[in-house]
Amino acid sequence: SVSLPGKINWLQKEYPGFTVASVFPWIEQLSEGIEPEAFILSHFTQPDLFLRIRPGKQQQVLAKLADQPIAFSQPTANCLALANTTKIDGLLDIDKEVVVQDYSSQQVAGFFSLTTHHSPLTLWDCCAASGGKSLLAMDTLPKVDLTVSDIRPSILRNLKERFDRAGIRHYQSFIADLTQSPLTTHHSPFHIVL
Repeated sequence: SVSLPGKINWLQKEYPGFTVASVFPWIEQLSEGIEPEAFILSHFTQPDLFLRIRPGKQQQVLAKLADQPIAFSQPTANCLALANTTKIDGLLDIDKEVVVQDYSSQQVAGFFSLTTHHSPLTLWDCCAASGGKSLLAMDTLPKVDLTVSDIRPSILRNLKERFDRAGIRHYQSFIADLTQSPLTTHHSPFHIVL
């Protein structure tokens, strides 16, 4: 809860050799137009926790939040931004009502809207990890034939649990190392590859 200047002051007292510039010493590598000091200071601010409201759940999610002393903003109709330390586990049903998903990842839905002329649409999330974008595709696209893969079997087990919570049952999954060639899939070609 300490202000940013207060945090920096504390660091400089505890670690006398500390300078803000040492956080990111590659200033000359920044793209043109990025203000170096603001970029460096951004490393001291925890990002918001972003939630994507699943289809048909907006009213109940907003009603639950209205009953709590939780501050939030709504960057878009289906996106909530909360302080990163906000406890939502006991309040909102994760993966059923809301999906924890960074705001920038949620923007993929705009791309999905350009591809609805295929029915069914075949989509391969080739590095699926926890499946956030796959969940977004299932929520956004009317008819999608989803295939997910990842190099790690453990991550696909986690994805299956997440999909089970979200009520997603119809998809294909397999383990794939995309650095190996040739790679064959169960369903080729795909309209979209993530």
